[in-house]
Amino acid sequence: MDESKHDQAPIGRTGDIRHLIQEAVREFVSLEQAKSEPAYKIELEEERRRREALERKMNELVGKIAAAESLPRRLSAAQRFVRNCNASGCKNWTSPSGR
Repeated sequence: MDESKHDQAPIGRTGDIRHLIQEAVREFVSLEQAKSEPAYKIELEEERRRREALERKMNELVGKIAAAESLPRRLSAAQRFVRNCNASGCKNWTSPSGR
């Protein structure tokens, strides 16, 4: 009987040691994640700023392209207006060039 009690003790200790090691590993992993989390947050914030800056530049360029594409239409409409006005004898309107 004494032998069976002696045989069971190491198994209990092994379980305790295993539990202790698992807890130590969990704590270590948790601490490492806590250390690296601020770095991830900083990196994500920097990435967000770069993306937003690129979006602003892209929107600005798209706006410039749209304005440049509409310029010939606006110029053409203004030229038609001047021709029609000159042809119909607009008395109250003067062209910007003074003609």
